[in-house]
Amino acid sequence: MRHHIPSSAAPLLALLLFGLAGCVKFKQQITLQPDGSGKMHLSIAIDEAMLTAAGDQDPFEDFSIEALIQQEATGWAAFTEPRIHQADGFRIVAFTGYFRDINRVRFGSPRHPGGAGLGPGTTFRLNEGRLTVTGGIVAQLISEMGQDPSLNDPATRAMMTPLLQGLEIQESYELPGPVQTAAGYTVQGRAATLTVDSAQLLGTPRFTVAELEDGTAQILFTPVPTSAESQNAWQTELAAAETAWTSLKKQAAAQPVPAP
Repeated sequence: MRHHIPSSAAPLLALLLFGLAGCVKFKQQITLQPDGSGKMHLSIAIDEAMLTAAGDQDPFEDFSIEALIQQEATGWAAFTEPRIHQADGFRIVAFTGYFRDINRVRFGSPRHPGGAGLGPGTTFRLNEGRLTVTGGIVAQLISEMGQDPSLNDPATRAMMTPLLQGLEIQESYELPGPVQTAAGYTVQGRAATLTVDSAQLLGTPRFTVAELEDGTAQILFTPVPTSAESQNAWQTELAAAETAWTSLKKQAAAQPVPAP
């Protein structure tokens, strides 16, 4: 069965809270340029033993060229080919998505917007020295945990503790200038990063980040002019990514359609 590219937190939440259990490491890093263009690197690592126990359920089926092509409707200009490999007992998928205007980007699938019971994925708004992130993965996680009373039951949390051992979710943004404030995030230079692990999720009191409970993160930064050399290097990288992406799409279109 063909699945769809995960829409932000939706499949991850289902994976962690309602389906598979085990060690998952999710990392999302967005690098933003002064003109609003940029890229997002995404990697998901899942414990091999967890996947074996899942049987026919394979979350990595969601990552294909065909699925990524659908994302062009949500502001994405190009993608690198998803690479799936094994390392240190984990199965890992990683790829990079490129965009020309972050204000047009939605981190989600147009055919599966947000997943059952969840919001429409992650959206962004850049306005001078302010980046607003609505529906980021940690914000969605906080919302889902807050809406499901069973996740706050001590017995349920005690049962989930060993199952989620080693879980780590990281959401990071690199801005085109020093970050001044990013409530709820750790700030270092131009980067604002939020990392959540299993101990925090299942600890007492109930996990939350007060600044993200309304689903919105505000990152304020001081824009810094970029050198012509840096601008040219970025435009060269972006153009090369778009050219390579066009080639990947042609290769995918030339592949024979599997028999039903």
